[in-house]
Amino acid sequence: MVAAKAFEADVAKLGSDELKRQWSEAWGIPPPPKISRTMLEKSLAFKLREQAGLGLTPEQHEKLNRLVAAYKR
Repeated sequence: MVAAKAFEADVAKLGSDELKRQWSEAWGIPPPPKISRTMLEKSLAFKLREQAGLGLTPEQHEKLNRLVAAYKR
């Protein structure tokens, strides 16, 4: 959890143009025109964690699996 907060803190320091540039670079597409800054920050922080090999925690994987199973019912 500490690593996740570090990514979020680093991303929050970026200016708008740099945030959008890094988001585009990380995701390989331009950000949606109406996306909020908060969503840009959160999705960029997630993508950077994922690229660093720190994607979802085991608890998040389990929760996601439960949600998918419930959705399929």
